[in-house]
Amino acid sequence: MHTEDKTEGSGGPPPPSLSACPCQSAIDRMTEELEYADKTADVQRECPSHTQSTWQLDEGCEVSHSSSSSGFQWISGLSALPSEHPDIQSQAQHVFTLLQSRLQEMGSALRHVLLVHLYVSSMQDFGLINSIYSRLFTHNPPARVCVQASLPVGQQLQMDVLLQDQTKASPSSSSSVCEEECFPQRETLHVQSVSHWAPANIGPYSQATQVGGAVFCAGQIPLVPCRMVLLDGPPLLQAQLCFSHTEKVLEAVSSGLTLKNVLQAHIYITDVKYSSAVSAAWRTRLQDAQLHLLVVCALPRGALLELHVSAVQDCPSERVCVCGSSSGLVESRLLRSGCARYASLSLSVCESAESVCVSAESLLHTLMSCYSSALQESPGLTALCARVFYRRHHNTSTHIATGLQQRFTGARDPCAPAVVLVPVEDLAEGQLLLVSCWLSV
Repeated sequence: MHTEDKTEGSGGPPPPSLSACPCQSAIDRMTEELEYADKTADVQRECPSHTQSTWQLDEGCEVSHSSSSSGFQWISGLSALPSEHPDIQSQAQHVFTLLQSRLQEMGSALRHVLLVHLYVSSMQDFGLINSIYSRLFTHNPPARVCVQASLPVGQQLQMDVLLQDQTKASPSSSSSVCEEECFPQRETLHVQSVSHWAPANIGPYSQATQVGGAVFCAGQIPLVPCRMVLLDGPPLLQAQLCFSHTEKVLEAVSSGLTLKNVLQAHIYITDVKYSSAVSAAWRTRLQDAQLHLLVVCALPRGALLELHVSAVQDCPSERVCVCGSSSGLVESRLLRSGCARYASLSLSVCESAESVCVSAESLLHTLMSCYSSALQESPGLTALCARVFYRRHHNTSTHIATGLQQRFTGARDPCAPAVVLVPVEDLAEGQLLLVSCWLSV
């Protein structure tokens, strides 16, 4: 297990001067490389003002749950009703209590949680949420992603979690692999000490968790490791630093893991004009995993961007990628790992001349059809989570998002994914809506 649990303020020597700092040397090298790189013009699109969403919270919203044959489970919809819990402290306490109750009902425990997504209505509540969260997860906590999103009126916190409990794996799944391939107990990379390696965690979370050959990383923001301050530089340089941090985390989790092992990648940015530069930087690092760019209101520490990836210990050259398009309305991309145990699936609806002439209901039908067709390309895999990012100011986008949630939860299909609706300020490349799914055996 790659675990390092140290505390700051141990009385050691202060960080070296910037001229002798390995962190600064690495940043300087990145800067020099960028000076020789092709300059890509930013796409200038007006970003909507960062105001709270005016849509109302559905008083009948339910917790959504999915599971796979190998013991992976996803729980979404963990939130609180503002009418019963009006302040952030009350909502946070309720959400964490709700998680514990759900786990208890399922016969699982907090130690099985691998990854947590936290969406908050205001980053000003970050400290208070952390203080309550830290009581929930103490030793070797799960990896975590936290961003600010325009949640429904009155809702200040939304959470979803991924867990793996081998006792919940089906007998057929356990018997279909040899003894040494059975999923081991999870491993956690939890570094709290300040170093030149990569940023220490700034909250009660781990840098990464690993189980069954899958690695789930925490969100990375562009912090200079030895000083734990945000890098003062252009978005392209900040993106490069995030990529570097993530690759170091992957290597620490398992020797030989690199960004080429990433199967799913999301990068949250605070302005759409950063999208083309960040995309260009990603393409120079790898060609396989698609990077999804999502414009949100704010990020921890006031960062401009935050990178979150999930990776697999496989042979990237053996991966299978299947792309599809339906009448220019919906595009799909399925990327299956070389070990065939995991896959990522993305479906996007783009704003085009064709989509403008089609009703939201027709787009929803086309999207569901593409989803079903993509799943047929990966028999034996279960879609655990469908994270639906949609432009909150766009009526068609909002209608499709709520329609997807109703289709998945209303069908009562045991194979339906846990659904997470995430309203965003904007999406890159003219997208109205993006559905990002994680699949597992």
